[in-house]
Amino acid sequence: MRGIQCGDDYWLVQFTFDQLHTLLHPFFERPKVSAPLSLAQRTLDPRRAKKIARYVITGLSQPEEFYILLPIVITVDIPEWECYDFQALDLEIPGMEGLGLLGLPGSATFWVPDGQHRSWGAIQARLEAPGLTANETIGVMLIPDAEGQKRQRIFLDANQHGVKPNKSIISLFDHRDPYSDIARAVLTSVDIFRDRTALESTNIQPKSGDVFTLNSLRESCKLLLLGAERDLHQEAIRFWRHVAQHHPHWKLLQTSNDPTLRQHSIGFNALTLCALAIVGQELRQQQQLTRITKLERINWRLSNPDWNLCKLNNRIVKNRDTMRAMATYILERIAD
Repeated sequence: MRGIQCGDDYWLVQFTFDQLHTLLHPFFERPKVSAPLSLAQRTLDPRRAKKIARYVITGLSQPEEFYILLPIVITVDIPEWECYDFQALDLEIPGMEGLGLLGLPGSATFWVPDGQHRSWGAIQARLEAPGLTANETIGVMLIPDAEGQKRQRIFLDANQHGVKPNKSIISLFDHRDPYSDIARAVLTSVDIFRDRTALESTNIQPKSGDVFTLNSLRESCKLLLLGAERDLHQEAIRFWRHVAQHHPHWKLLQTSNDPTLRQHSIGFNALTLCALAIVGQELRQQQQLTRITKLERINWRLSNPDWNLCKLNNRIVKNRDTMRAMATYILERIAD
């Protein structure tokens, strides 16, 4: 299919994994360019390509899985004295005027400014599992690039504006990860988290109205359920409901619905969620979860000097040591 961007032709095609191997074999076998200014793509990372191959094979071999590989971008370096030949098919169908046959000279050179790891991963999947991948295809955008004048710009434009999803968004959409699934169940089942949890950010914006983040909820659920073997969803839901009933600042938030409470309380911090989860995990093993009712003994205000144990340069720091220190502090305060 022929298209036009910025006044120039491009073509959308699909290749089987075998055809992709044939087309790009010279590209992957090409010696590394020694002149830095002629570089047009990253150095291939075999581990990353192998991970993609495994992702493809898993998606094809396991009934509940699937995979998706986005189209790759290939530039076609055609010498000035050569030309390509595109013959449109006379289909007389509106919108299909760009459908046709593309002919490229044998001297054409292919480069992959976007998608070389996807390409090599697809090729490796074909080599490792030929039976599974025999009918698989991948979309390709071919861009004519006489004398290689565009490929560096294409690489830059295709890569510099990409935004990697943050951990909250991953937790929201990842249905393969059991702890993301549990966090979503807690989010929808425990009132204090509903409509007060940032789903697309790992940081709380001052005027957002949120007091928690989904990624911190997922992390805390994972800590809470360490060693648990069954009823994980219900175990997490029961625990966080129990905390919400007895944490003084959480109760205040539910009655006042004032998100500015977060500015004066350590009770909503990601560190606190994780520390409470560690407390819950230890109390569950000791069959003493009723001690959560004593959370009201603790002064959760940020001004409490006891919280200096998890501060550095007067700022709350979340790491393994401060999570453990805070959990130990809580356990001591709610002891009989």
